[in-house]
This record gives sequence, structure tokens and C-alpha cells, in this order.
Amino acid sequence: MRTFPVASEVIQRAEIGSEGSFKMTAQLDTQSRRLVALASLAIIVLFQGCVANLPAVRDFSRNTIVAAASFDSIADDLPKSCIRRVELELAPDEKILVENKRVEYAPEYVTALSKCTILKSSLDGILQVNAVLKGYAEALGKLASDDAVTFTQEVDALEANLKQININGRNPFDGPKATAVSELARFLSKAALDGYRQKKLRETIQVGHKHLEQIVGGLGDVAGDYKEAILRNEKQNVITNQNLIVAQRTKGTTTVELDKKLLETKQAIEAIETKERAAEDYKTILRKIAETHKGLYISAESGQLDSALLIAEVQKYAAQLTPLVNEMRMAFGR
Repeated sequence: MRTFPVASEVIQRAEIGSEGSFKMTAQLDTQSRRLVALASLAIIVLFQGCVANLPAVRDFSRNTIVAAASFDSIADDLPKSCIRRVELELAPDEKILVENKRVEYAPEYVTALSKCTILKSSLDGILQVNAVLKGYAEALGKLASDDAVTFTQEVDALEANLKQININGRNPFDGPKATAVSELARFLSKAALDGYRQKKLRETIQVGHKHLEQIVGGLGDVAGDYKEAILRNEKQNVITNQNLIVAQRTKGTTTVELDKKLLETKQAIEAIETKERAAEDYKTILRKIAETHKGLYISAESGQLDSALLIAEVQKYAAQLTPLVNEMRMAFGR
């Protein structure tokens, strides 16, 4: 291995050598300095390129993806709850008309089901919003591991579907909430296209911080509407049906069939109440996502994404989410 003299050795040789040897040692000194400078630069580049170990960000990503996925059950049940309500609202003979031997659905039944169709057409937008939240959480995990971001959602289709959301005549994703969803989706698309890596993690968290409150707020509104409007209407119809059965039994009409129907209404009410609690659980989940992400943002701003304090905070977040997500799964049989 070739070695080069240090500066003190070159100076000493210059003092005791001839003019010729002074020139030679001076050249070696210059070469040494250049090599030292290049080596220093290489070390700096090497350390700047090192991937930091960021377990807190990865854990936040993983747990948020699981928690966000549980919302899909709520969205999926929106039109189903409406249909269950309509089926209870009208008696079998009120749903069908027979004219000239032709069987048709009664206009009242068709009108009632059309409201459920509106809810079903809202699903694409609602699920896509949730997919943006999951996509953002996934991006954080990818960047924390210095992997490339993958996000394939079509933003124009997303924006069109956001406008179609209608829950009992109201759109929880309009105005600032719709803007937040669109802008975060566009950022994630750019991150995927430009091959973002770990060095872009702080910027990504900053963008997420700017939009996350509006997004979780809109999803919380959907969960609230599901509980306060959709499930409440279904529950009221089940209770009405239950009261009719009890009235029949009170009059002395006691049959095995009536007892079976009474048990079914009791079970239906219990199932609805479980889903009501699940909707509240998801609102709690959303609050915890927002709170923990704020801690992530503060840590990113101070360059402490690998701090013990943040790791402990994310561990607490995961422990709080686990029972809530499990209750969501039980409520919807998933």
C-alpha cells in the first residue's frame, strides 16, 4: 500500500535538503493535501448517503395502515344499512304490484331504495379518500426504509368521485377537505414518479401535516353520519318492527314463528349497537392518528425522528390502536 508523507515530514525534509529536494517534497506535500481533501469529501458523501434507522416512523406507518383499513368496513356498510332499513320499512305486499299479471316493484319501494343507491354511488369517493390516507402512511414507511414510494391512484378520478359523495344530502368532503385530499394525492403521485427516498421523508411529513387534519376530519364526519343517521334510522325501524311483534304476542298470538322473529329483532338491535360503538371507535382511531402524526411532525422538524421519546410515543399509539381495531373487526365480522 502506498503511503504519503504528512505535512511535518515534508517541512523537515525541506529544511535539510537541497533546493531540488525541496521542490520534490513540496510537490509531494501538494499531492498529499489533495488526497486528504478528496478522502475527506468522500467520507462526507458516504455519511450523508447513509440510511438512518427510523423504527418509530416504520411502526407508525404499519399501524396506521392497519387502522385505516378497518374504515373500509364502515364505508361498505353505509348502503347495506340503508337497504336493511328499507326492507323492514315496507311489508312484502307493499314492495310488489301485480297488474294485468305483470309483477313490478311498487313506486314507494323503488323510491326508498334509490336513496340507498345514492349512498352506494358515494362509496368510490369515500374509499378513495381512505386509500389516500393509507397511501400516505405507506409512503412514510417506504421512505423510512429508503425504499421508493408507490402510489397509483388517479387523481382526476379521485376528484370527480369526491364531488359525488352524498350522505343524507350532505357531502363530508367538500371545500377544504376535498382540497386536502387532492393535494396530498398529487404530492404522493409526484413522490412516486420522482423516486423519492429517505432524504425526502421530512418534506413528506411536512406536507402530510398540512393536510392530515382535514382528511381525518372528513373521515370522522363519515363515521359520525353512519352512526347518527344511517344506523339510527335502521335501528328505529327494527325497534318499530319489534314493537309490532310484541303487540301481537300480547294479544295472545303466540307462535314459534313470532318468537323467532322477536329473537331476530333483538339480535339485529345488538348488531346495530355494536356497529355504533365501532363508529365511535373509529373516530377515536382517527384522533390518535392525528395526535401521533403531530408528534412525528415535531420530531421531523427538530431532526429527532430516531429519538427514544418518539419511539415510546409510537409504541403507546400502537398499544392504544390494537383493541380498537379488534373491536372494529368483531363488529363487522372481519
